[in-house]
Amino acid sequence: MEHLPESFNEPVVVDVPTLVFAGTLDPITPYLDSKAQAEAMPDARYVEVPTGGHVVAAFDDCTKRARADFWSDPSSTDLPACVADLVPRPFAVS
Repeated sequence: MEHLPESFNEPVVVDVPTLVFAGTLDPITPYLDSKAQAEAMPDARYVEVPTGGHVVAAFDDCTKRARADFWSDPSSTDLPACVADLVPRPFAVS
């Protein structure tokens, strides 16, 4: 079995507009890794979704708007105000 070099897990640093979504319950990409990646990139916007999983770009109307706004104008550094107020979806066990 071939092992990957340690550098494989280092953040990529590019200076291009990037939108990073992170679900706090993502079992594939831990949200802290996504946050670190966004912080390493000078032109990244970061959206943290409480209790979100791996695919949160369409979590709710707010994340959909953030994605659509970014696609419309990647050079804008603004995120919708609602991003600061994202709330977890209710969790129920039946």
